[in-house]
Amino acid sequence: MTALTGTRILVGLALRRDRVMIPAWVLGLGAAVAVTASSYSSLYATESSRREVVQTLGTTPATLALYGRIYADSVGGLVAWRLGGIALALAGLMSILIVVRHTRAEEETGRAELVGAGVVGRHAPLAAALITAASASLALGLIVTLAVVANGLALSGAAALGASFAAIGLVFAGVGAIAAQVAQTGRGANGLAVGVLGASFALRAVGDAGPHAVAWFSPLGWGQAIRPFGHERWWLLLALLALAAAAAVAAAHLAIRRDLGAGIVPPRPGPARGALATPLQLAWRLQRGALAAWTAGFAILGAAFGSIAKDIGDVIGDSPEVRDAIKRLGGERSLADAYLAATLGVLALIAAGYAIQAVLRLSSEESGGRAEPLLATSVSRTRWALSHTVIALAGTAVLLAAAGLTAGLAHAAQTGDVGQFPRVLGAALAQVPAAWVLAGVALALFGIAPRASAASWAALALCLALAELGPVLKLSKAVVDLSPFAHSPQLPGGSVTAAPLALAAIAVALGAAGLAALQRRDVD
Repeated sequence: MTALTGTRILVGLALRRDRVMIPAWVLGLGAAVAVTASSYSSLYATESSRREVVQTLGTTPATLALYGRIYADSVGGLVAWRLGGIALALAGLMSILIVVRHTRAEEETGRAELVGAGVVGRHAPLAAALITAASASLALGLIVTLAVVANGLALSGAAALGASFAAIGLVFAGVGAIAAQVAQTGRGANGLAVGVLGASFALRAVGDAGPHAVAWFSPLGWGQAIRPFGHERWWLLLALLALAAAAAVAAAHLAIRRDLGAGIVPPRPGPARGALATPLQLAWRLQRGALAAWTAGFAILGAAFGSIAKDIGDVIGDSPEVRDAIKRLGGERSLADAYLAATLGVLALIAAGYAIQAVLRLSSEESGGRAEPLLATSVSRTRWALSHTVIALAGTAVLLAAAGLTAGLAHAAQTGDVGQFPRVLGAALAQVPAAWVLAGVALALFGIAPRASAASWAALALCLALAELGPVLKLSKAVVDLSPFAHSPQLPGGSVTAAPLALAAIAVALGAAGLAALQRRDVD
C-alpha cells in the first residue's frame, strides 16, 4: 500500500457529496460572468463610452481598490476588470471551502478515522480533497471561457480570463490544505484560509489604488496581472501554478508532522468566565469573531461606495444605457441616490448571507454533538435557538449600519452636505428586514427539516439571481417580487413605505414556525 492508495475512491466520494455544492458554485459564477459580458457588450458598445470609463473609473482610488486596474479599453478588457476583483476572490473561496470540508472537517467529525481504518494511504484524503478542488477550479475556468466567447469576445482573452479563475482556485486550494493542517477545527481552518484570502485582496487593493509593487505580494494581484484582453502575460499563469504546487507540497509535509485529529497549532484552553453564564453569552462568544470580520468588510465597502457616489455622473459619462441601468436598480431619482440605493441593495443581499450563516450555526452545533450537553441542563430548546437567532438578527443590522455609517460619512464629505449622512444611514437600515426574512427561512428549515437547512442558501441564490438577472431577462414583476429585497424601499431618494414592517413580520412568522417545529422533533 502506498501513501496515495484509495485516492480515486475518495475523489469519487467527495464529488458525490459535493454534487450540489460544486455545480452551484461553478454555474453561479459562470452565470455572473455571462451576464457581465452580455451587459457590458451592450452598455459600452462604443469606443467613446469605454474611454470615458477608463478615464474615470480607471483613476478613482475606490474603484481601483475594489476591482483593480483596467488594462484594455475593449469590451473584453472591461469585463476582465469588472470580474477581476471580487469574482476571482470568490473562486479562491470556493476552493478553500471544498478542501477544508474534505480534510479538517472530516477529522473533526471522526469520519476520517473510519475511512483511515480501511485500505487508504496517509496522503489519500488530502490528495482527494485537492483533486476535487482542482476539478472544480478547472471546470470554472472552462465555463468562464465559454461564457465570454459566447458573447462574441476574443478566444485568447477569454482563455486567459478562464485560466486566471482556474489558477486562483488552485492556489487557494493549497492555502486551504495548509490551513487544514495548522488549525484543529474546520471553522478555524476556514477562518485562517479566508483570512489569507482577505489579506491577499487587501494587498491587491492597496497595490492597485497606490504603489503597484504591493499588489505583487498577492496571488490575486498575479491573477489580474495576467491581463486578459490586454496583451496577455501567460508566464504569470505558470507562476500561479508553481505557487499552487508549492502550497500542496507544504500541506503534505505538515500532514506528516501531526497526529490525526490534531493541528500543528494546538487550541488554547480558555478560562471559565461568568460571561458564559447564559446561552446568549455563549452564542456571542462563538460568533463574535465572524461578526467582527464581516463588520470590518462592510465598513470598507460602504466607504468605497460612498466615496464615488457624488461623481457617478462623471464616471458613466453620457451613456444613456448605463444611466438607465443604474436607475432601474435604484429607482427614478438623482444618479447619486440611485447608485447608493443599488449598492445598498447589493450589500443587503450579502448581509443576508451572514444572517443565514449565523442561524445555521445551530445546525453545526447540533450535528457536532455540542448542543445535546447544553440542552441536558435547564436550557430549553427555544432559548438555545433564540440565542443564536438574536445574534444573527442583531448582527445583520450591525453590518448594514456599518456600511451605511461609512457610506454616509464618505458621501457627506464628498458633497459637503452633512445632511447626506442620516439619509444614507437610514437607507441602509431600511434594507435590514429583507435580510431578516432569509434568516427566518434558515430558522424555519432548521426546525422543520434540519437535513434541508442548507437549502436556505438556495433561497439567497434565488434572490441574487432575481436581482441581477431580472432586469436583463426582463422577468415579470410577479416573478421579481418573489424576492423580499424587491419590496425594500428604494432609499435614499425614494418613498418611505411600510414594506419593512411587513417583511419583519414575515421573518418573525417564519422564525416562530421553526421554533415550534424544533420543540417537536428529535435532536440529533
